[in-house]
Amino acid sequence: MKDSIIFSYYKQLVPFIHDILGEDSEILLHDISSPDSSIVALSGNLSNRKIGGPLTDMALKQIKDKQYLTSNYSTNYKSYTTDGKLCRSSSYFIKDENDTFVGMLCINVLVSNLVEMRDTLDKMIKLDSVMAVKPEETEEHEKLGQSIED
Repeated sequence: MKDSIIFSYYKQLVPFIHDILGEDSEILLHDISSPDSSIVALSGNLSNRKIGGPLTDMALKQIKDKQYLTSNYSTNYKSYTTDGKLCRSSSYFIKDENDTFVGMLCINVLVSNLVEMRDTLDKMIKLDSVMAVKPEETEEHEKLGQSIED
């Protein structure tokens, strides 16, 4: 199967996945035969990249390290937008019928806002050291019930 046919299938997934994940996501399809202009499809715009843009440093590292030989994907690694916002990223390694690595489907999800919300909740709860220990493991704890028996 020609690479152009393979990419035509994956191009259809790009907007589909973006619709599922929402506006705080970015989906990119890379043709690794042209690292300097690898982006052949994208949906969402967390990174301000465009069609014809290059592979990232992480994608180049994954290729150099030949991760595609031992796994079909790499998931949940940190990435950052140019303005420093944290994303959770994943890459799927696309191979042809001969198992030759030809491309990558990359998903970036903005999580900076979620991390800020988690940190705010932690500050409001103020029980970090107490929450690490289960009630039955401490001598002093209070049971909140509806009656004296509770």
